[in-house]
Amino acid sequence: MAYKGPADHDLNNVFALNASLLGVLGCGHDWIQAPPALAAKLARLGNDERERIARTPLLLLSVGEQDLTRWAPVFEARRRRDLVDAMHEPPPRVAELASATLGFLWQLARRDTYAARVLSGASIEWCERLAGSLLLDVLAFGAREPGLLALRLGTQATFWNKLLAAGTSPERDVRLASRVCALQTAMTGFSVASRRPQRAAACSLGPSPARRS
Repeated sequence: MAYKGPADHDLNNVFALNASLLGVLGCGHDWIQAPPALAAKLARLGNDERERIARTPLLLLSVGEQDLTRWAPVFEARRRRDLVDAMHEPPPRVAELASATLGFLWQLARRDTYAARVLSGASIEWCERLAGSLLLDVLAFGAREPGLLALRLGTQATFWNKLLAAGTSPERDVRLASRVCALQTAMTGFSVASRRPQRAAACSLGPSPARRS
């Protein structure tokens, strides 16, 4: 079976969301889980370096997509907001980033589950259940759930060291190699049973904005 994979406009949205994430981190917010040393390095990046890392062809923000139990209130349509939720709401800029990321993933999963899987690092089950959920519930959960947001693969030093070094290089080919490596690293974190569709989707990426700059 053939998989279309992400389109150019999907990747452009990923780049924009990544840029927004790096901007939020640059302001020193503590609402996105990340190792302190890594967060400090990202906060010190110059504008050109941020722009280059932002063009990594996968979302650098994790929305707890590996934790189906945490998402159960949304997926099982039993989400209820109370005063405790309100006490833990993140600041507007973080809430907006969460909602924008989840809104993008929701519509992408409804259109192309495997593209959503490649760009988010999520399981096929999570993408399918996200697509089957009400958008309003998804957005409300993302904006209010404490501790939901984290840097993708934040504890994998090798992944981020490559992005911070090769991914910010002034040499185009070096940057391209780092992006391909980042995508492969994110994809190989899945179980053997789940790899086949991901590889097919990845192979269908074709020429993209990530490969042009």
